[in-house]
Amino acid sequence: MDYAPVKPGLQFDNYLILIQAVLDGQGIALGGGRLAGDFIARGTLVRPIQATLRSERSFYLVRSTESPLSPPAGRFREWIMAEARSVSELAPV
Repeated sequence: MDYAPVKPGLQFDNYLILIQAVLDGQGIALGGGRLAGDFIARGTLVRPIQATLRSERSFYLVRSTESPLSPPAGRFREWIMAEARSVSELAPV
């Protein structure tokens, strides 16, 4: 798969601001289990994929329930799912 150059966009160094941007429909995010799990449990965010990566920490790919994924976000979702599958195939059981 060919990748287009990354265009400047939103970048966050604060997790709570990142989650707020997702809640506002600005895109998707990879999130840790403790904070994202609360939003998922309340139904304000959804996990568009069920794959998880084995780690000492948990991360979720989440999106707003109020808006569909944009084409770039959809491509990112497909890429991250392929990466997760390749890692899980290599991980010892």
